[in-house]
Amino acid sequence: MSRYVDGGGTICEDMTLDTLRTLSEYDGDSGEFSYLDQFSDLMVDPQKRSRIIYNASLDVISIDLESDKYCDVHGNKIYGSVSLQPFESKILIPCDFEIP
Repeated sequence: MSRYVDGGGTICEDMTLDTLRTLSEYDGDSGEFSYLDQFSDLMVDPQKRSRIIYNASLDVISIDLESDKYCDVHGNKIYGSVSLQPFESKILIPCDFEIP
C-alpha cells in the first residue's frame, strides 16, 4: 500500500501491509500478491508501485494505461485501457507479459 488517510486526514505513504493493518485496524485478512507467481506467463515487478483506480461518478469511464502493463488480483492481464462502471474500482499490479 502506498497511501493511507486516517480519520483525522493524516496521509501516510510507502508503508508495508503490516503497517497498514496496524494503523487502520482493518485488513486483517489481506495478503501480499506473492501468489501471482504461480502464473508462468506473468512476471510481477516489485520495484514498481501498484495502482488503485476508481470511478466515483455515475457514468462509465475509461482510463488510458498508456504503455504500462498490469494484472489484477486474479492474475488477469490488463493493458491499453480499462473501463470502470459507476463506483467500481480495481487494483492494478505492475506485471510484465507478452501482449497477444
